[in-house]
Amino acid sequence: MQDIDRMLDDARQRPLTGWDVSYHGRITYTQPWDLAAIVAAQARTSATLLDLGTGGGEWLSRLPNRPANTKATEGWPPNVPIARDRLAPLGIEVFGVEAAPINLEQTPATTIGALPFSDGAFDLVTSRNESYLPHEVKRILTDDGRFITQQVAGE
Repeated sequence: MQDIDRMLDDARQRPLTGWDVSYHGRITYTQPWDLAAIVAAQARTSATLLDLGTGGGEWLSRLPNRPANTKATEGWPPNVPIARDRLAPLGIEVFGVEAAPINLEQTPATTIGALPFSDGAFDLVTSRNESYLPHEVKRILTDDGRFITQQVAGE
């Protein structure tokens, strides 16, 4: 019981920032696909990339292929400075945005979650578990652009 109490105390003191929830490597999971490999392959032929909901920038910073013009958004305010600190040295600008409602709660009139980019600004847009407005993703993609998303949840 002492081990559990110590672990709970440790967890309470650990700040919740970014998207590394591995608890110092103690929690692991394996997905049946390799999102980084899929995105890296597409990024090789893309001039522009936008990562929606980058968290603390952990995943994007480790992506082996990134176009020179790569940007990221983050909707949880505590993560924005963390992502900026991690990604700015890589030349990646991070935009703090108002997150879109979860996809099931959206209606055709939903505007919360609009993206601060011009029409056709990106060849490649990625989203790992981030809610998004489909019409906004379509708007910012080039005509032959690609959207790669990984969504997990019962909804």
